[in-house]
Amino acid sequence: MRRIGLSLCSIGLMLACSMASTAMAVEISRQDFQGAVGMCKASTPAYNASLRNRPLGMANESSSAVYVTCNWQGDDTQNGTRGARRVFIVVGNTSSAPKTVACTLVNGFQSGTTTVATYTPKSVTVAAGAAATIEWVPGDIAGGTDQIKLPALSCNLPGGTTLQYTGKQYNEDVGA
Repeated sequence: MRRIGLSLCSIGLMLACSMASTAMAVEISRQDFQGAVGMCKASTPAYNASLRNRPLGMANESSSAVYVTCNWQGDDTQNGTRGARRVFIVVGNTSSAPKTVACTLVNGFQSGTTTVATYTPKSVTVAAGAAATIEWVPGDIAGGTDQIKLPALSCNLPGGTTLQYTGKQYNEDVGA
């Protein structure tokens, strides 16, 4: 009888500890920034001639539009708890006229000939000499996802614009 009492006590203690550790989990919001030069590149070699990779951004110094492709680095866990809550880019306009920058967020992956992805286009008109932000949140993505898990980007940069930097916001479980 005494062994049964000790066993029940041990089980109760284990349950209490496991419930306490779950109840005490803490999530904090993190935001990573990265310069565009570190994570973006021309979508074809022909566009490279128009781009200048500067420490503060990837500038299109030509008079023609070019396409650039970017992808965010990630560390999503198996259960997907570190998917992005927001991804964004900041673009600048060094010309004397307003310019419209159009980008498409691609959320997903390709495996062989199978593509599992959603495409969410957005654009912003950037005033001369100014900067602007384009952002995506899970609600923007078709299918009602609660996280942006595998984000990549394709942008059309008109001449005189600069893709300055990118950001990714996510929640991280830091324990108790």
